[in-house]
Amino acid sequence: MLEHSVLHYLLGWFAVFTLDKCLKLTQIVALVLGGIGAYVRLFKGRIYRGRLEASVSGTAVLEDGKIRITAIASIKNIGHTKLDIDQSETALILCYCEKQNDVPEVISAYWEHLGTFSIFEHDSVIESGETIQDQLMVFVPQNKIEALQLKLDVCAGKSLWISRTVIAPGKEPKPSQRRITV
Repeated sequence: MLEHSVLHYLLGWFAVFTLDKCLKLTQIVALVLGGIGAYVRLFKGRIYRGRLEASVSGTAVLEDGKIRITAIASIKNIGHTKLDIDQSETALILCYCEKQNDVPEVISAYWEHLGTFSIFEHDSVIESGETIQDQLMVFVPQNKIEALQLKLDVCAGKSLWISRTVIAPGKEPKPSQRRITV
């Protein structure tokens, strides 16, 4: 009878010990897998998210009563994924501000829409690390234009990137007569 109770006690102890170890091992595995999953999700969310660096610049030159606007737009994919450019939502928007004769106080410029132009028409995809650039030339009548605003809207990968710059019309600078010797 004593042997039976000792054997029963040892089997019970072994079962409890084994179940306890299995439970702890399962908790450890679940914790490690959950940590790895959270790390991958965080890392993937930050690294593989689409990110662009958009920029626009330009010049506006007065000549014969009209303004020649040359705009240069560029985007650089600084993320680690390829992005599809949505051509229907990507544009260069041109606005103007009229000359203000009497300004009694500080006021913000009011921009009126002048035109919207397609840009990056030949580029439907931008790869990771790639930079693409497009140029546009537009002629507009001078009609009291004080300044121009170039706004670049780039839609790619369900996100919108915007870049703006303001340029003032001026006369074209004369080429330098300086000689450079090397």
